[in-house]
Amino acid sequence: MRNLKIPCALFGLVLLCLPAASAQSFKVGDHVEALPMAYDWYPCVVTRGAPNFVVKCTNIDGTTSDFGVSANRVRADSGQAAAIMADRWAKRYPVGSRVEAAPYGEQNGYHACTVLNVKGNGATIGIYHLKCDMGYETGPAEVDVGASDYIRAATHAAAGSPAKSAAAGRPIQSAEMRPSPAQAGGGASVPQGVYQCWSSGRANFMLNFSITGDHAYSGANGRTGSFAFDAASERISFKGGSLDGALPQGFYSIYHAPQGRPTVSFRNSSGDEVAFCQKK
Repeated sequence: MRNLKIPCALFGLVLLCLPAASAQSFKVGDHVEALPMAYDWYPCVVTRGAPNFVVKCTNIDGTTSDFGVSANRVRADSGQAAAIMADRWAKRYPVGSRVEAAPYGEQNGYHACTVLNVKGNGATIGIYHLKCDMGYETGPAEVDVGASDYIRAATHAAAGSPAKSAAAGRPIQSAEMRPSPAQAGGGASVPQGVYQCWSSGRANFMLNFSITGDHAYSGANGRTGSFAFDAASERISFKGGSLDGALPQGFYSIYHAPQGRPTVSFRNSSGDEVAFCQKK
């Protein structure tokens, strides 16, 4: 029995060495699977052979990326990597589907949205580009939400309820329910307090500011400035302080109070929201 154990042990060592040896035999044009990063294997094609392989790998969304990999990170194409990606991609929310998302964090609530586009992040689903009914007078806003962030399938109630038209914007209110200009932060004043900001679905602390007086504010860096608010157009502009010149050419900001919550919304030239600040 002792004599049998030694050949078996040697045979096991030979098997362990086989993958590395076979990797050396891959040539340009061969279909393989590669591990360019920590965890996920990709379906790839060899574009440069051993010893320093370069492979062109297919991402989950069908795009390709080039990677340099060592021989121990290349293996024969088993079809497993492509199958895993296909299974993940099949579970995405497809373009045109209705979902619910919280672009500015769960604390600010979920909104009814439509998927406009889906982008991959290597071997996983990455970003959803959505059109969401945020309750703005200007209509739905386009936002990006990460697949691992606050996005979920639409509930029966949300999916069955009609989307608001761009003309309608906010929920319809009766005259009795409609807040007065003072309650909504209208007139010449914007409610004082700390405003916390979000962009791209995440907190943006650099935009945070505090309204400290009728026309005064202080930015996240402590610099002070003034602001002007026109209730008729809802436009608010900042002079001095950290928000002066913070927006690119053609961008603008408005102040309003959706669902009664004081909000400053930063918009691009097309009217789409790029950042959002709400009073604590």
